[in-house]
Amino acid sequence: MGIRWACVLASIASLALSGCVEDSVVITPLAFVVAGADIPELTRDDVTGEELGVGLNLDGVVSDGTGFDCTGHLDFVSPVTGTPGVDNQFAAYSVGVLGGALGPEGFAGAVSAQIVSGAPLLVLEVTGVESLAWDGEVSVHAFLGHTPSGDPPRVDATGRVAPGQAFVVDDDLGTSSGTISSGRLEADIARFPVRFELDGMPFELPLTSARFSADIDRTALTNGEVGGSLRVDDTPAALAWLLRWGEIVEPGVLWDGHPDLELDPVSGQCLAISTGLVFDAVSATVAR
Repeated sequence: MGIRWACVLASIASLALSGCVEDSVVITPLAFVVAGADIPELTRDDVTGEELGVGLNLDGVVSDGTGFDCTGHLDFVSPVTGTPGVDNQFAAYSVGVLGGALGPEGFAGAVSAQIVSGAPLLVLEVTGVESLAWDGEVSVHAFLGHTPSGDPPRVDATGRVAPGQAFVVDDDLGTSSGTISSGRLEADIARFPVRFELDGMPFELPLTSARFSADIDRTALTNGEVGGSLRVDDTPAALAWLLRWGEIVEPGVLWDGHPDLELDPVSGQCLAISTGLVFDAVSATVAR
């Protein structure tokens, strides 16, 4: 939807729509490289009593935990947006275990170590943007990329990836349609690989059928959340080993009772476990 139509419809609905001015039109493509990610522990709102967990509502259902099949696990409320129905059984099961294994800097520190190591980074290129406030259709191209020189990315004074760097496509993750509403970008992404490092050893959460949302401006994606499926059969052996503190187990044993997505009608079992993260990204360019 073009910005002019967004303004017309907002006027009809008697809504105050920021961004209904010509200077909110964005001409050039925007690109962002993920600079950090984390899986915070689940918490409880002291006032409402709601269980809080990051991520997105992946199955379109708000469950109170009384369902009759594996999809009926208790859902959470996003502490970022207040959205109910968040699916994040990975955090419910394994964040405490990961925290113990990863040390004081936790998952966020392990992700940062991998980001600055020179491994390919996740880049999100957003095109077709007419307004950073409201836009009914934009295009999001995701890929894993490296710097043109092949060197690790530059970092700022805090040790995080510095903005404004160029990246070359290593692994194309596909292009999808997205929307911007109230300055927040949301889009599907077929794969959202999350890589982290422990004692120099790389690990990966190979999330699929993912969706993300984040506040967007010309310089960054902030307050980002992503939700996706970690298929039981796709659980990396290294990740299973880490979660069981060095014990070798089959993925089905590792996740027993926790998968909550992709219900198999034949076996009655869910084939994937929901996973939610927070992330942020800084400006970048795509080298072609």
